[in-house]
Amino acid sequence: MANLSAISGESVRVVPRASLARRLGRSDGFVAAMMILPAAILFALFFLWPFFNGLWLSFHRWDGFSPPRFIGAANYLRLTKDAIFLGALKNSFIFVILSLLLKNGLGLALALLLNRSSAPRSSCR
Repeated sequence: MANLSAISGESVRVVPRASLARRLGRSDGFVAAMMILPAAILFALFFLWPFFNGLWLSFHRWDGFSPPRFIGAANYLRLTKDAIFLGALKNSFIFVILSLLLKNGLGLALALLLNRSSAPRSSCR
């Protein structure tokens, strides 16, 4: 790139260009927040709202048609006496424990086997 002062005989001062955020009078934090806003709206719409709505409904008796009626923790107390729920809970715990043990144990065994077969051999004779 040629030196402009050598070509035109005048000294030229180069002024750094301000970022778009600075030119608009906004801070970088504001621009970052605007970029995160669509993801935050989708997260709130598809995760937070259904989660809190379901939590709120779990403390009510509701058939889907009539207005919900608040019953407190009665739904949760009823679950502690339900044989089907307790059986499903027991099966879930067994599945989690067995899958963790098998996956981690099998993964560790394969890693040790691969490490043993790929270990460098000593060539001292």
